[in-house]
Amino acid sequence: MSQSLIPPGGSLIRTLKGHIDPVKAVAITQNGKKAVSASGDYSLKVWDLETGQELWTLWGHSGSVNVVAITPDGKKAVSGSRDNTLIVWDLEAGKDIYTFMDHAKWIRAIAITPDGKMAVSGSDDCTIKVWDLETGQKIQTLSGHIADVYTIAITPNGKKVVSGSGDRTLKVWDLETGQELRTLRGHKSSLMAVIITPDSNKAISASRDNTLKIWNLETGQEIQTLQGHTAPVWAVAITPDCKRVLSASDDQTLKIWDLGTGRDLKTLVGHTQPVYALAIDPNGNKVISGSKDNSLMVWDLRAGQLIKVLKGHGLLVWIVAVTSDGKKALSASKDGTLKLWDLEAGQHIKTLRGHSDWIRAAVFISDNEAISASYDATLKMWDLKTGKIIAEFTGEGPITAIAAAPSRRTIVVGESSGRVHFIILENYHNHSYRY
Repeated sequence: MSQSLIPPGGSLIRTLKGHIDPVKAVAITQNGKKAVSASGDYSLKVWDLETGQELWTLWGHSGSVNVVAITPDGKKAVSGSRDNTLIVWDLEAGKDIYTFMDHAKWIRAIAITPDGKMAVSGSDDCTIKVWDLETGQKIQTLSGHIADVYTIAITPNGKKVVSGSGDRTLKVWDLETGQELRTLRGHKSSLMAVIITPDSNKAISASRDNTLKIWNLETGQEIQTLQGHTAPVWAVAITPDCKRVLSASDDQTLKIWDLGTGRDLKTLVGHTQPVYALAIDPNGNKVISGSKDNSLMVWDLRAGQLIKVLKGHGLLVWIVAVTSDGKKALSASKDGTLKLWDLEAGQHIKTLRGHSDWIRAAVFISDNEAISASYDATLKMWDLKTGKIIAEFTGEGPITAIAAAPSRRTIVVGESSGRVHFIILENYHNHSYRY
C-alpha cells in the first residue's frame, strides 16, 4: 500500500497496491467498513474502508479468483476460483477457515443465504453444492443439470435455490433438505437470467429462445409463457409493486407483462437496434431503456406510451441510472460522454464531456453528484447542477470494477493493472489527482 495524496482540505486518498493481474470482483460488507478484492493473480485482498489500509492478502487459490461473496454480518467471505475450489475466509483474522474442493471444474456463481449460514455454488461441472459455513462441511451436492450452471438465486426467505443452466432448464432446490423439488422445463435455449419476486413465491426466467416464463416456486408449475419477442431476451425486471414484468430483447422492443395473468399488456416499439438496458424509476411510473441504436427512450408504464426519445450519444448506450427521486436519468455511452436527462420534462439537460474513451461505469452518489469510470483510465466526479467536473482521478490503465459503500461517499476502484484504489469522496473541488 502507498499513500498517493492529501488534497487541500480533503480526506486522504490511498493507492492500494499488490495485485499483479486484473481485479475480477470487488465486494463490500453491508456496514461499509471493509472491501474484499479478487484477482487473476490468485489472491484476494481485504481493505479497511475507514483507514484505507490493506488488512490482509489472502493466499490459497492456485488459479484466478473469479467470484467473491461476503456474509451478511461481514465476518466471512467465500471465494470461487478457476482452480475448482471455494475458500471460506475469516475477514477479522485474515485466515482461511475452510477449503471446499469438491467441484471438478470452474466456479461460476456463489450465493450466500440471508442468515449467512450457508453458501451455494454453481460450476461448469454441472453441479450445485451447498456448504455449511459454520462447520465447513458440504451439506449436499445438487446434481441434475447436464450443462454449465450459469446463474443461482436464493429466495428472499432463504428456503429455496433456483438455478439456471445451459441445459435449458431451471431447477428448484430445498435448502433445508438439499432435495431437488422440481425441474422447470420448457425453455428451448440457454437461460440468460432468473429473478425471484420479493415474496419468494415466483420466479421469472429469460432465455435465448425469445421467451420468458413465470414459475410458481411453491408448486413448481409453469404459470405462463410470455411469448411475443422474436429474438433473445436479455433483461428482465419487476416493477416495485410486483404487478408487472418488463423485458428487453434483441428484437429491438420492450414488453410490459401482467405478472398475475402473464398477459402481454404492451409492446414498446421505438428502438432500431437491440435493447440491452432497463431502469425502472422508484415509483414504478416510468422505464428508461438503453439500446445499441445509441438512444435512450423514456416510457410511461401506466399508459405504455413513449414519452421522449433522448438522442445525442454517438455510439451505443451502455448504462442507464435513475436518481432516487425518479426525476432524472444519467446515460453513459461508448462515445465517451454522459448525458443527464429530465424525466419529468423529457428533455436533455446536459452533456458531460471529459472522457476520451468508452465509459464502463456510472453511479449516482447523490441526486446532484455522479461518478463515471472509463477505459481512458480516469475516474471523474461530476456536479450535476453545473455539469462541471468536481474532481478527476487518473490511474495507469482502464478501470474494470467499481463498488460503492452504502454511504455513497466511499468507492473502491479496480484497474486492469491489478491495483485497487480506495477513495473517500469528500471536499474535492476543482482538483486533478494521479493515483
